[in-house]
Amino acid sequence: MAVGFFITNEEIRRKTKQRPLIDVIKKGRLPWLGNLHRREEDYIPKETMDWKQDGQRMKGKLVLTWRQMVEKDLMATGKAWFIAKQVAQDHG
Repeated sequence: MAVGFFITNEEIRRKTKQRPLIDVIKKGRLPWLGNLHRREEDYIPKETMDWKQDGQRMKGKLVLTWRQMVEKDLMATGKAWFIAKQVAQDHG
C-alpha cells in the first residue's frame, strides 16, 4: 500500500454492501422494545424502563439513556412511546 493512500469507511461499506453499524443497532432497538413491552410486568428490564435517576448525573458529556435513544428513534419514525407500547401489546 502506498504511503498516503487510504480508503474511507463509506467506500468500504459501499464495496462490501454493508450498512453503517449505527443503522443496524437502531433497527434492532425497536423490535426489542416491542418484546420488552409484551413481557410480564415484574420483568426487571421492563421495570427499569420507568425508573428515574435520583440525584444529579455526572458532569461531562451528556450520555443518553437507552430509553432516550429509543424515544429518539421512535420520533424519527413519527411514533410516540405510548403508541409503541400500545402497538406492542396489541401485537402480542
